[in-house]
Formats: sequence, C-alpha cells, structure tokens
Amino acid sequence: MKQLFTLALVGACALALILGTSSCSKTDTTSPATPTFYDEEAITQANELIGQGYDLLDSADLEGAVAKFAEIEQLVPSGLVGPYHTACAYARTGDKEAAFQQLTQLVDNGFDSPEDIRNDPDFESLNDDPRFEELINRAKANYETGSATFAQGMPEYDKAPDKFATEEELDEWANQQNRALRAQSRFWRTTEYIAARMDLAVRKLAATREFKADDLEFDYGLERVRSAARLNSAYETGWGAVSDLVLHEVDAYLRTSPAGERRNEANYRAGFAVSLKYGDDDDQRVDGFRQAETYLANVEEGTKYYGASRMLTAINQLDSPGADEETVGPQIKNLIEQFEGDDAVYRIASTRLSNDAARFVWPIALGMADLEEKTITLDEYKGKALLIDFWATWCPPCRAELPNLVEVYSEYHPQGLEIVSISLDYADDITPEAYRDWIDSAGMNWRHSYSGDAWGTESVKRYYVGSIPAPFLVGPDGSLVAWGEDLRDEDLAGSVEKALGI
Repeated sequence: MKQLFTLALVGACALALILGTSSCSKTDTTSPATPTFYDEEAITQANELIGQGYDLLDSADLEGAVAKFAEIEQLVPSGLVGPYHTACAYARTGDKEAAFQQLTQLVDNGFDSPEDIRNDPDFESLNDDPRFEELINRAKANYETGSATFAQGMPEYDKAPDKFATEEELDEWANQQNRALRAQSRFWRTTEYIAARMDLAVRKLAATREFKADDLEFDYGLERVRSAARLNSAYETGWGAVSDLVLHEVDAYLRTSPAGERRNEANYRAGFAVSLKYGDDDDQRVDGFRQAETYLANVEEGTKYYGASRMLTAINQLDSPGADEETVGPQIKNLIEQFEGDDAVYRIASTRLSNDAARFVWPIALGMADLEEKTITLDEYKGKALLIDFWATWCPPCRAELPNLVEVYSEYHPQGLEIVSISLDYADDITPEAYRDWIDSAGMNWRHSYSGDAWGTESVKRYYVGSIPAPFLVGPDGSLVAWGEDLRDEDLAGSVEKALGI
C-alpha cells in the first residue's frame, strides 16, 4: 500500500498554469503530455476510498475492498490508482492470477514506477513468478519512454509568465503549487509528475530572476542546476534521463566558468545525479559510478561539498559488484567521524545507505531524555536486548508495524527485551500529552523519547536515520545485532531470539 497524502489543492484553473499555455516566449523541448488535473473533492474522496478499502481488507472483506478501489476510477479515471490497490488486495489474499491481471492492466495504462511494485510488501508473494519481473521491466520501459525528452534539459522562459508583487507572494504561490502537485501525483505517472514539477521550477526561476535583477549574488545558472537536481528523490535509483537532464544543466553552467564554491557545487550535483542514473544492472551502475567520479574528483578539498563528494565516492564503491566491505567500511567510518555535523555528508549517508550508516560507527550513544525527563543511555541496558526504534505517529509504515512490535515485546520482554522508541513527531502536530495518550492506546508500554523536533531530533542525525521506521537491535554485550529489514514483520522475532540467545 502506498503512503496516503491528503493535501490542500488550488483551483483547476490555477493549476493549469503550471504546465501552462502562457504567451510568453519559451525555449522548449518536446514535453510529455499534460496530465489530467483532478479537483479537490475528487482527490479527497479518492483518498478516503483508499483508506476504506484497506480497512475492509484488514477485516478480511476482499470483495468490499475491491469494490472501494473500483469506485476510485469513477472519481479519478487515471487507470493507475484503482488497479494498483486492487492488485495489492488480491496479492495480499493469495489470488496471484487476479493480482497479475490487475498489474498487467496497470502497466498497460502506462504505470512507470517499477520500484513501487518491487518494494511493496503486498507483492512479495509474486516475486518468484517470472511474470513479475516482466512487468517490472515493462514499467521501466514506460519510464524510459516518458522521460526521454528530459535529457534535453529544462525549458527556459525569456520573461516570467507569472507576475507577482513581491518575492514573498512568489514563494507562497510556489509552495501552494507544490502542495497541489503532490496531491495530484499519486494519480499520475512518475514522468508526468516530474514534468509538472520541472515546469513549475522554471516558472519560479523566471520570476525570481526578475526580482533579483540587481542582486549580484543571485546565480541563475546554479539555481537551474539545483532545481534540476531536486526533480527526483535522493532515495531512488534509476533516474535515467533525469540524470542526463542534470548533466545538461551542469555542463551548460560550467561552460560559463563559475568560480570557487559554485563550481564545486555544480560538480558535486552532477556526480550525485549520475550515481543514481542506473537501477539494478551491475554493469550500467558501475559505468555510472565511473562517470560520477569524473565530476566528484573536481570538488576541491576544504570546500562545502568536499566531504559529501568523498562519502558519495565511498558509497559508490560499496555498491559496486564484488565490493570489499572490509576496505570500504573503514573509509566510510573515517569520513563520518571526520565530517561529523556536516549536513551534506549526513544527507548522502542517510539516503544512500538506507539507515545502514550506524553499523560503520557503532557504538553510538543515546543521551536523550525520556518522557520522565530521565537520560537514556546504552550502558543501563547491558545484559539486555535493546530495540531502538525511530518512528512517528504520522508514519503509516511505522503504524502498520506496531501490532507486531507490541506482540514481540509482550512475548520477549520477560526474557530480557527492552524497547526505546524515539519519536520524530512534530510539536505542532501532537503535544507531549497527546503523544502519551496515543502510545497508551496503542499498547506501546515501553520507554519513549519525544522532543517535538521531528527530523531535527539530535539522535536522528547521530544515527544517520534517513527514513522511518528505523529499528536497531543492540545485544546484551552492547554490539549491534540487527537493523532495518531484519527487524520488520516476521523477521523481528527471529532477530530478537538471536540477540537473547534463545
């Protein structure tokens, strides 16, 4: 099941500006077809149907769930959302043939997010069927077709197509449009969403350039590079033509002979984009890493992105076929220690290593306060198995894992299992009192730390957490026994037993 977002929308007429039909002159490339924009009411109702469908599925009402998912297509006839969730329902309940029928329909309709299928736990039962890999490859081909024009770079307006009285008004508009696009995106192909975000970015840049006409510090070319690099998620590989788009912008910018930090940043962003160009093909991935190094090697020592460039190079080595972790691991450890507190290094390590960075620098102190204002330390759990769990009440995967976590705690706590949950909740969203009520109702009867700082929580950076849930299991001797996927679903109990020596 995909994460559910319900965000405020602007009107359909205002949204149409994003992929727009402005009369302003525009240097353009051939763009993908404009996606369909759905109104706020339809989006809201569709999101509600998704939630209702999974509630029915959780109560073993497959027929009711499938009916709810079918209703989505009446509201938002994208051909994507209904078949996706219907396929999830059938796969979860063991009807492989019906699941494949829905997945085939999904891909026939242009679905182009192969990693969503590959990584969705609902489809785990389909992994050993050859048809599953075939569908993933077809989804990849859809992405390649839809994104092919991106390699030509971003379009450019010679005059801003959208007029604003102040920069604050421009920022407010852009934020509103971004929220609207995110709400629409779950009903679009990935390439449609990227195209919409790209056009919004160049519209905002065109307006910003006019506001900054007399600002000598404003670097329009570098801002284009930054905008291009933000079009895809740092957590994903297989950027394909989006990586080529970033390189197009970087190479154009470097031809203007930027100096110092600006040149270093452009080289770093190029190396980052190329590192993520390819997916799971080993030979292509290594070629991408080699190309990335031609840019990363140009990032000068002592500059802002030097540590991140060295970390990215080391992680690329670790991700290469036949990597020698005994050699690369200490390099990563040294870089983490050398560049402690470096935000760029943190972002690279936490995204590319998928919460694995902690194992290279273990042990990592805790030191935060619990709900009773008592300091939590690792030393007080010696002789116990300690599960350190980074989570949040707003995180659907975290909440989905809670029944399993509560059950395992109930069974193994008498034998020495302890849990410390570290909340990434936002103070604006949930007060300490409301948090206490929430965990009590969920049966989370163990120690908690809540600061209200969300991703700014100190221990999040100390543990290089890049996504949640992020569990770490510490053995009675203080060693790191397991982390990540080994502490999810049915693997959790087995890892706890291993830590306790049962």
